[in-house]
Amino acid sequence: MKPTEQINTPHNRRGFLRGTLAASTGAVLAAALPSATEAEPVVTAPTPEPQTKQGYRETAHIAAYYKTAAN
Repeated sequence: MKPTEQINTPHNRRGFLRGTLAASTGAVLAAALPSATEAEPVVTAPTPEPQTKQGYRETAHIAAYYKTAAN
C-alpha cells in the first residue's frame, strides 16, 4: 500500500468524529429537554441601592505618607 492512498473503510476518522458528535449532541438535547419543562420559576434577589462614591479623601495616614515621601 502506498502512503498517499486513503483507506476507505467505514471506520475512518471522519466518520467516527461525525458519529461521536451526533451522539453527544443527541445526549445533551435529551438531557436538557425534560429539565426545561420541569424548571421552577426563577426568583431574583432584590437589587441593592447603589452606594454613593465618596471620592478621594486625605486622611491622617495619607498626610503622614506625603510628609515622609517629600523628604
